[in-house]
Amino acid sequence: MEKTVNQIHQTDTFPEIPVFVITGGQKNRMMPEEVRKKRFENQLELLSLTRNSKHIVAEKSGHFPQLSEPTIVIDSIKECAEAINKTNQKPINLC
Repeated sequence: MEKTVNQIHQTDTFPEIPVFVITGGQKNRMMPEEVRKKRFENQLELLSLTRNSKHIVAEKSGHFPQLSEPTIVIDSIKECAEAINKTNQKPINLC
């Protein structure tokens, strides 16, 4: 995560591209509350990178929504790809 944040800070401007952030809605008993809050703040900060952002909460998931609710992740990827295809960005083919 730190490497990603550093890469973002090294760019002059973040491109106006869709950014979708998926957050697990269940608390992880193994993660201290302070760490969970900081992680959530970091996720919300990603939403401020572009006006074209969306926050999705996977209510039945913890840290790995891709495993516990894969349909939410798949649908989010499809929606993001559709949003990119509607802009002037290079089209994405998911097939």
